[in-house]
Amino acid sequence: MLWQSGSAGTNSSSSLNPILIVVSEVSRMRCGLLAEELARGEGRFQIVAQAMTVGELLDAARLDPAIALISSDLQDGPLTGFRALRQLHASHPGVRSIMLLDVCEREAVIAAFRGGARGVFSRAGSLDDLTKCIERVHQGQIWACSNELQFLIEALSTVAPLRGTSPNPPVALSRREQQLATMVAAGLTDVEICRRLNVSEDAIKTHLARVCEKLGVQSRVELALCVVGRLDSSSQGQSAA
Repeated sequence: MLWQSGSAGTNSSSSLNPILIVVSEVSRMRCGLLAEELARGEGRFQIVAQAMTVGELLDAARLDPAIALISSDLQDGPLTGFRALRQLHASHPGVRSIMLLDVCEREAVIAAFRGGARGVFSRAGSLDDLTKCIERVHQGQIWACSNELQFLIEALSTVAPLRGTSPNPPVALSRREQQLATMVAAGLTDVEICRRLNVSEDAIKTHLARVCEKLGVQSRVELALCVVGRLDSSSQGQSAA
């Protein structure tokens, strides 16, 4: 259920035109904590809604926020924030999005910007840095640290498409390999996967290496993003049908 936040953050007269923000996190608690922190910004920000799912975020976009803060993980599942980002960018291009990442790894950063983000922000950063990020993105700038910019420069200099970004890889996976890839995308560890599939950890690593080789990816994050991309493509095809 979409949770509208009223006039949080507008109790100060220091800002006549606060930046309207929708906060999208994996849980209501996280949404509330982030909203409370931003509400202390001397009237600079107004949290218009808090969303925990892709659908709730798209509903919140109807309130015409200027900025959307989107967690990489939502209640729909791990990395579904990237799906929310792409759908929000397609349906409401005027909303400027900032991806909140636990770790700013290369694949995640590139996927965020390719999905339409105007900034990426690591959760390891400070609240002061987040407020600066929001303000810069609201002003039309791009927010990324030097390492993240280097990822983008490297991606732009590569003529071939990024590995693992195609929703329909040329090589089909076996049923067991599809099962393994889905578990990785769901955030399960090797030990948890071993227990569910009743195989050894060495076997899981071998199968995982084979799956990555087939899909042309080099990390669990890339693999997870590839799986999410295939699910998005499949769901869009079913909707069109």
